[in-house]
Amino acid sequence: MGIEKAYVAVTQLFYDYFLKNPFSFIVEVFKKIVKTIIYVGFFFLPILPYIFKKIRSIGGLNRKVLFLILVFKIVLLVFLHFIGKIFLFGGNIMYNFGLGPKLLKDTCTLGLENTTRLPLWAMCFFGFISQVVGCWLILIVCKTFHSLSDLQKSFFQFLF
Repeated sequence: MGIEKAYVAVTQLFYDYFLKNPFSFIVEVFKKIVKTIIYVGFFFLPILPYIFKKIRSIGGLNRKVLFLILVFKIVLLVFLHFIGKIFLFGGNIMYNFGLGPKLLKDTCTLGLENTTRLPLWAMCFFGFISQVVGCWLILIVCKTFHSLSDLQKSFFQFLF
């Protein structure tokens, strides 16, 4: 039925790419981790008021921690600005001022700019806030992981 021709072993492709270019593979994985953290931070923005008490209790608002996070995020934001990837990296999950891929023929196929767009400063703001919230979430996970029971740790590792 042609299933063998249509089936692609993605794991084997990753493994082959890793063997050919280990440094490029590691850089690509790091880029995907950074993008994921920023997206998770963005999608957690609506529940930020509910987890703010937890952020404060684990020291996320400590001056030293907050200073380190902000300096790192400013450097990352400047770097993303120079490579032209301020926020909304792929265009499939989100694009400027919308959720999901663009499906209009004139914007998707023809590449015309006729959809409403947020200003660049708003995208920088959302990108920066998403990065900070993503760092706080990582901090919450790292700080609370040690206080979990063995069963909870196993469940969390399974989810991760």
